[in-house]
Amino acid sequence: MNISVTQPRLSLAKRANNLSILGDMVRKEAQRTPAPDLIVLPDCCVATQETAPQSNVTTAMCQGFAEAFAWWAREWGVWIAVGHSTQTDDGLKEVATLFDPDGDPFIRASNPRTTNNPRTTNNPRTTGNPADDPWVIRNSPIGRIALCSWNAPTMDACPPIESKRSPDLIIIPAINPNRSAIEIISKAHNTYAVFAGCVLDGPGDKAQGFVADRSGQIIAETTIGKASSAFASVDVDPCNTPDEWEANEVIE
Repeated sequence: MNISVTQPRLSLAKRANNLSILGDMVRKEAQRTPAPDLIVLPDCCVATQETAPQSNVTTAMCQGFAEAFAWWAREWGVWIAVGHSTQTDDGLKEVATLFDPDGDPFIRASNPRTTNNPRTTNNPRTTGNPADDPWVIRNSPIGRIALCSWNAPTMDACPPIESKRSPDLIIIPAINPNRSAIEIISKAHNTYAVFAGCVLDGPGDKAQGFVADRSGQIIAETTIGKASSAFASVDVDPCNTPDEWEANEVIE
């Protein structure tokens, strides 16, 4: 399977421009040769909301952002993973969604968003508040996928994957992933792992995205602090029948 890790440069104050940037990057990656089967983008919550209070983030804003990625997945016939905001009965949440080539949300993992700081998330070990398990595991035509919504500065407080069988691929659309975390996670589960990073406007942003193999070695990485992409081919076994796709172990 061919994977493209896409690292955009986004603004905290220009939501419409952010969406245009993301659309251009998806188009560029989808048209590359060889074509990717999966495009992984970072947590793009800053593209859903401006620097205004969370109460100003409307359901329409969240839906419009998600629908754009559904359209791009369908237009280019590619799987797309991305982090974004969504409004629920419990308030604003940040989620990670894997869209299939038909534009449908195939997997969605969520974690409550309790602050307007795009580099933090609800961390039960530091806030004392309950949080969703950020992992969802599902079989898919591109293998057994573990999708995570976790945007804390480090992965140290992230709950481990509780599964009887390791996934074929771990996907984490983050803001600022770190190399050691992806190496540890991929090696611990003997699986490929993809972290996508997002560069925010301002000096000194060191975001970077990675792909690691089953031994924890980095096999592809984006350019630190710059809008860029990285490409890797990984060996995963697809789940070829609907019965396999539905034999899911969902953790949410």
